[in-house]
Amino acid sequence: MGMGKREKITEYLRNEILQGRLKPGDRIYSRFEIMKRFACTRATADRAVSGLIAGGVLETVKGGGTFVARPGKLKRVNALSVVAPHFSRPSMAQEVFQGFMQGVGSDQQVRFFTYDELQQPGSWGRCQSHRGIAFIMPDVRHSLFVMEALSRGIPHVVAYRDPPESPFVSIDNTGAMAGLVSALVEKGRSRIAFIGRREGRYHFPEQRYAGFLETLLKNRLAFHPGLARLVPENAVEAVLPGLIREKPDGLVAVNVPLGKIIEAGERQGWKAGRDFTLCNFDAVAPGAYPFPVIHTESVTEEIGKRTAAMLLLLIQDTGNKTQEYVLPGIHKGDAA
Repeated sequence: MGMGKREKITEYLRNEILQGRLKPGDRIYSRFEIMKRFACTRATADRAVSGLIAGGVLETVKGGGTFVARPGKLKRVNALSVVAPHFSRPSMAQEVFQGFMQGVGSDQQVRFFTYDELQQPGSWGRCQSHRGIAFIMPDVRHSLFVMEALSRGIPHVVAYRDPPESPFVSIDNTGAMAGLVSALVEKGRSRIAFIGRREGRYHFPEQRYAGFLETLLKNRLAFHPGLARLVPENAVEAVLPGLIREKPDGLVAVNVPLGKIIEAGERQGWKAGRDFTLCNFDAVAPGAYPFPVIHTESVTEEIGKRTAAMLLLLIQDTGNKTQEYVLPGIHKGDAA
């Protein structure tokens, strides 16, 4: 679903502030200018500006207009904020959150916000007022909140993403991919394929693909263009038949359902577990498949615990900009 005009105005004004075109103390653009730029009503422009005022991004001066808020206006609350996606079902984000709660301990007060809630007037202001913020798995839509916390000097840590601007705890994508490919090489596989899905603002897909290529090179294995695919989600099923026709003896999947790979292979008489060894860049439940699957072990709770430790450290020392990668173990299966 696309953004409405109010959300577009809000994002535009946030970007103007983050890019330095509007600085603390500057008067913002007039309602007329906003209405003209976004072809919207006065009421829509007012709602967008009011939301930013409620969130502490803008401030009003009686008889003077609306201005970018100056730093230091927030009253700190003795609690931590955690911002995460909705937990509608078991998920990686939920596991990170569980690890975070274990890491902070029972003596810390924690307030929970969803990314959707931060779009509501006043929610982002309340979130910023806490001693520190943990952003769990923010996507491209949420990066403005992270950048604003950075620009305001609010102690914060990003969990399971690696934005270059902020402190973070994330997975070592390149190292984990090297472990998967090396496990295939140990089993004698040499015609190794890769299929991954592009996603978001952060660099996970590219890091994983780079790890795949680097490990082929280190093991003196040939790179076959037909055996490597980094594609949008809606193109996965279209490219799988061509990938299978190249007859890989090992295949590494990243954010691609293994069932689709298995079905694509069977349609062409190339059977997973018999003709090629399957790897997954994520944990696989024991017994999920009738043959061994090489996979990374879960690091989600560990990332949550380390995020908590890093956030508490940053609150004590705001000048510390730590960034940490966690390397998952590799479960190699028992296939010959």
